[in-house]
Amino acid sequence: MLSSFLLLLSTIFIPSAPADTTKSDAWQKLDVKEYIIEYPASWAVDTTGSSGMDFILSSPFTDEEDYYNDFVNIAVMPMYGLGKTLDSYVEEVIRDIPFFYSKAVITTNKKETKSGKPCYVLTYAGILNTFPIAMHQYIWFENEKTYTLTYTAEQGSFEKWFKDAERIMDSLQFKK
Repeated sequence: MLSSFLLLLSTIFIPSAPADTTKSDAWQKLDVKEYIIEYPASWAVDTTGSSGMDFILSSPFTDEEDYYNDFVNIAVMPMYGLGKTLDSYVEEVIRDIPFFYSKAVITTNKKETKSGKPCYVLTYAGILNTFPIAMHQYIWFENEKTYTLTYTAEQGSFEKWFKDAERIMDSLQFKK
């Protein structure tokens, strides 16, 4: 449960950052540690690692009332010696979602191949304290580490950025 707790918290407590709000069809590549990922040029990039993530890609603010950047990030967690597999880890995550989010609803839970590797795709929503949040995740398990690529959004703006977020997520390529 600790691993799920850390994973779920890491997808929520990311401070909003100012972003360039100019619209652009241009996409850029980010080459970080074990992977390469593409993202819209209008999204802000944070590779400082200060949040415990290898990268955070934040959507632009759309107007003065927009106070939360929806974002895509990756969390890598070592699972050495815990005897976990992709299936057992995802079972744990699914079991823990209602513990962390009230009114949690899981709309997608399927195993696929993403970036050439077995992966679970999860989509869920819930309330964290009073904040309505929605997430779309790809979870891989390789070399006793989990790689969780997550799009996190305020429920009201989830669809607005979903196509861009899914394109970002689908562009991830592991270097190995």
